[in-house]
Amino acid sequence: MNEMTPSSTLIIDANVALSLVLYYPNSDAINRLWVDWVQRNVEITAPQLWIYEVTSAIHKLFMLNQISRESAKAALEAILSLDVRLVEVDYNMCQSAYDWATRLNQLATYDSFNLALAERMDAEFWTSDRHLVNAVRQLGVGWVYLLGN
Repeated sequence: MNEMTPSSTLIIDANVALSLVLYYPNSDAINRLWVDWVQRNVEITAPQLWIYEVTSAIHKLFMLNQISRESAKAALEAILSLDVRLVEVDYNMCQSAYDWATRLNQLATYDSFNLALAERMDAEFWTSDRHLVNAVRQLGVGWVYLLGN
């Protein structure tokens, strides 16, 4: 079988996936980007914990009565069917995520795993978290992009 080689790789966070399958103000922008990425054969990647984050976020929306059981199940099914390559978290990624969280003065390391993976793979990282983008830009990081910009 002759597989096409991706023209590039990028990292997405859980919010990007949620914007694809649930309606958020930035959903139109992410859908346009997603189509472009697929057409350009971009390899869309995330750390393994991404799947836990999206599942947890959908479940939380359901438990808070923000979406129905049917919408939650459909959203989870849609996310699980996305062509996202999950990268196993290892010792070095944990160390790098810890360092990122420390530099960004974050209590939790979830966002930092995305940064660690993007840094490791020399890839763009896409998020809808404006606060995170502003924080990394203050450190001089230019490979983190805000969804919709």
